[in-house]
Amino acid sequence: QFFLADVGEGMYVLVLPLVGNSFRTALWGAEKGAIDVRLESGDPAVKTKLVATSVLISAGTDPFLLLERAFAAAADRLGTFRIRAEKQLPPSLDVFGWCTWDAFYSAVEPQGVKDGLRQLAAGGTPSRMLILDDGWQSTDNDADYRFSDSEV
Repeated sequence: QFFLADVGEGMYVLVLPLVGNSFRTALWGAEKGAIDVRLESGDPAVKTKLVATSVLISAGTDPFLLLERAFAAAADRLGTFRIRAEKQLPPSLDVFGWCTWDAFYSAVEPQGVKDGLRQLAAGGTPSRMLILDDGWQSTDNDADYRFSDSEV
């Protein structure tokens, strides 16, 4: 997930949420075109007032180069992944695959998967690889994960 905005006069701004040791950052649409930045630990007992590595913000005139440099900076800062240019592509990328997240979000059901595979095959694009993705991580900003006014 990232947000790339054309801010005019040939300039682009990138907001890249990061995943750190105990927290992940997510961008959420808000009222009047605003963006909320949310930090989640996944555990209501884990709270903090400071997350040093949460968002990378960058600007530039070439959106493709901006993304390439931002991801390289995030990889360097976090040390948890390598950028695509440093990786060997796996053979599985040579076949067509289907990820259930795109069709079902978190409501994955066996019959829906079977029907989806049949429809892809009937349309002339049979899936040779299947990723079952049921959305294991919460997408709600639950009250248990928020600070109360007295804690801020």
